[in-house]
Amino acid sequence: AKSELTLSAEGYHYVPYMSMAVYQNILSSYYNQINVYRHEYNRLMDRTQAVEIRLEAARQVLARVDDVTRLQEQDLADLEQEIERTKQTRAEIKVRFEESKVELDSARQDFEEGIEQYKQEQAAKAAFGFLKAIVKIFTFGAGGGDGPDDDEIP
Repeated sequence: AKSELTLSAEGYHYVPYMSMAVYQNILSSYYNQINVYRHEYNRLMDRTQAVEIRLEAARQVLARVDDVTRLQEQDLADLEQEIERTKQTRAEIKVRFEESKVELDSARQDFEEGIEQYKQEQAAKAAFGFLKAIVKIFTFGAGGGDGPDDDEIP
């Protein structure tokens, strides 16, 4: 939405990307109508034909113009549907992104709590090891002999 406003402010028009199938359908319909129109126009302009035939060709040309108008209206409706689908997809992606963001924040918080818990465990182990060393010094150091190795202390 912000980029759309920026483009509008600079004098550009935002055109959403449509699938290639939409454009192919539009071109195919126009191509068919143009061929019919060209055929009827050639009949209208053929001076070798009788006036009745030329009048019928003129009616057909006018009918084709009406067909093209209806075709354009249908194309606009199709494009509006495609735009709505694009908007819906965009909204769904935004919701998924927000959900992922919440999940990512939750995972980050769990990770930080895990790191904090790990730090506390390591601090407790270090404090316990320090106390164990002091006890060893006082217990076996006062006796004057070599104390048991760390492997021997339960």
